[in-house]
Amino acid sequence: MNLGDYSVTRELTAGPMGARSLALNKQAHTSHLLHRVRTTAGMNPRTFAAAMDRLQVLSDPHLLVVQAYGWDTESGPWVVTDYTGDADGVVTLAQLLRLKGGWLSIDETRRAIGQLLDAPCLAHRLGLAHGVLSMEQVHVDRAGRLVIEFYGLATLLAREPVDRLATERAEVASIMKIGYQLLTGLLPIDPVIPVEHVWSDIDETWRGLFETGLGPTGFTSAAHAYSAARACRVSGDMHWGLGPARMALRTLLGTR
Repeated sequence: MNLGDYSVTRELTAGPMGARSLALNKQAHTSHLLHRVRTTAGMNPRTFAAAMDRLQVLSDPHLLVVQAYGWDTESGPWVVTDYTGDADGVVTLAQLLRLKGGWLSIDETRRAIGQLLDAPCLAHRLGLAHGVLSMEQVHVDRAGRLVIEFYGLATLLAREPVDRLATERAEVASIMKIGYQLLTGLLPIDPVIPVEHVWSDIDETWRGLFETGLGPTGFTSAAHAYSAARACRVSGDMHWGLGPARMALRTLLGTR
């Protein structure tokens, strides 16, 4: 299959916005991700092009770079981006978490939360919000960096006007939920288990981060959440023991 200057070489696991393929640029002989985006109600070549033009304005190391796009008369909208994966395909944050046994270290979690909040800090200032973010929408590239796929595209293609403030808050709240799951291996379901029950002697700044981030009001902005996450202390991580909740999980699952 050929789309523009790109030739599909292998089908990959589908993403949240549609099918993904490994593609070769026939002129430059470079590898890329080719996405065949699912069409939605009211979506047409004009609205799609306007949304993609808006995405190309965003430049952040934690956003998947849009390199080309088009609308094929047979297969519909398509987008070419960087190829973040390896010989086995694209690795998402959800897959990484499974490979890690269900949770990350305290230091890894702080880096992940910071990277996930980096792009919203920029995008929200430019008037664009993504909304609820899932781990399936986040790639882990070959350098271990987190990269968000098609940030804000669903919002841009929405038929009805979007409440931007509510969308921004929902986005930040979803990142806090991801962070809690990365750190604890648990879903943030009420009643939320405090992080010190999972990591013994964890610094109290982490409890404060999630009490606010998962609380009824949440953080006021992505920048507010980013600042709070950066303030969480991680020194001595390797010497901290497992809390009672983690010990119970380890016994139940036979891991770590």
